[in-house]
Amino acid sequence: MSVTTSLPNSPLVAPRVAVILVLVSALTALGFLALNAYAPDLRSDRSGAATVISKSAIGYAGLRVLLESLNDSVQVLREPPAQNASSLVILTPDPSTDANELDALGRNEPRLIILPKWVVSSDPDHDGWVKKLSPLLPAETAKMLQTIAKDAKLVQHKGLYKTGLAAEEPAFEPDWPVKPVSIEGEQTISGPNLIPELVDGEKKAVVVQIKGTQTFILAEPDLLNNQGLADRNTASIGYWIVEGARVGGGPISFDVTLNGFKRSPDLLRAVFSPPFLGATLCMLLAAALLGFHAMSRFGSPRPPDRVFAFGKRALADNTAAVIRMMKREPAMAPRYAQAVLYQTGAFFGIGREKAADPSTMRALEARTSVPYRFADLSAEARDAHDAPGLMQVARKLFRWRRTITHGHL
Repeated sequence: MSVTTSLPNSPLVAPRVAVILVLVSALTALGFLALNAYAPDLRSDRSGAATVISKSAIGYAGLRVLLESLNDSVQVLREPPAQNASSLVILTPDPSTDANELDALGRNEPRLIILPKWVVSSDPDHDGWVKKLSPLLPAETAKMLQTIAKDAKLVQHKGLYKTGLAAEEPAFEPDWPVKPVSIEGEQTISGPNLIPELVDGEKKAVVVQIKGTQTFILAEPDLLNNQGLADRNTASIGYWIVEGARVGGGPISFDVTLNGFKRSPDLLRAVFSPPFLGATLCMLLAAALLGFHAMSRFGSPRPPDRVFAFGKRALADNTAAVIRMMKREPAMAPRYAQAVLYQTGAFFGIGREKAADPSTMRALEARTSVPYRFADLSAEARDAHDAPGLMQVARKLFRWRRTITHGHL
């Protein structure tokens, strides 16, 4: 029967396992911080309002899908648009949007403002769906245009209105024939500084351009929202409205800051974004090098020795230094063997003279199984002529003493 015991000096955790645990913990913490910083972008936003992320009837998620399917580059802006970064910025303000805030957003960019028209409530039976309650009051909607289009006037038809649409400018003339569309409560716009671009059968403007600017206003949202794009003919008209207002071949941007989805400043996001990303990478590399340096050390730093040591330690060190300087270490092997012999004899209560008798040691060695005989070790000590030979016979003498005393000495 054998009993397996762990060595007293063995580490609790293997070095390789410790390194792996540290690396996994560091990468996990770094991933958590990065995901926490970009969580707003990765989170699935749900909204039933008239926004590009909404899949309700009045939302514009379908317009984004349509543009992407036609290989147009589309992006959703959670920050104010950068100048000359988009071929068109599409704004979908709420009825409560501040007129000055709407005017300032993307003023120097080509932009298409899609006006709201419906009062809705969430559908309790379908998440993300809405129920139409009534049309918005045109006068209330027109208030948000007073800064960019003073004295603009909105008019709504009653009930379902079927009409053809005609372009007043070549940019809004489609390349294919379009059929009349049916619009519930069609909303049109007019004003002193508004240039009609797309009109209905009564020559009332559905799309206008603000004079002297690149700003277009779509009064009838049902031409571009999810409900309108469900009809193929209406979808073709809506796509051409976007293309008519677009300038260049850059990306088409949907702004959602007006709808409450503005990205707030975040210090954690800043450290993972340029220009601070380089500093963050340098910091992580420095931390990795410090960790590697710490793991490569063996224990704590040894304090410096005193210039002039005290006590027995100093005497022993000085004596050893003198012996080493005189190259007398090999000559000490026989004396070390004799000291071990006397020490072992004292352990068994035997005097030095009796311990020096070879028969005494042979009798003690006969009582246990020793790896070496002292007589052989004594002869080997006399033959030691260098430091390696001295160390070899010293190790053998130590093992012999431990074996014959059963580990007590």
